[in-house]
Amino acid sequence: MCYDSAAEAANVWDSRASEVVASLLEKAAEQPLASPWISVEDRLPEDDIAILVVDDGRVIAGRFECEQWFLVGTYINLHDVTHWMPMPEPPKEGES
Repeated sequence: MCYDSAAEAANVWDSRASEVVASLLEKAAEQPLASPWISVEDRLPEDDIAILVVDDGRVIAGRFECEQWFLVGTYINLHDVTHWMPMPEPPKEGES
């Protein structure tokens, strides 16, 4: 398609781009967000690394070792762990 001016072409492009972006955002909003939590029924973590766990409905730092769950840095047993996830990366220097 030919346009009479660059401004006309830019307006058509902006309109089409806006429609595409709006469509993509609408489709993205329909998709469920993946949870970072991993069910202990699906997969267990590696032994003896610090992770976040859900134990008795609370989020705490824990670890898994020799088929048992412990409070991180201790041998205090956790008895009702349902989910876990890797520890998040710490913020980089200068990030809020």
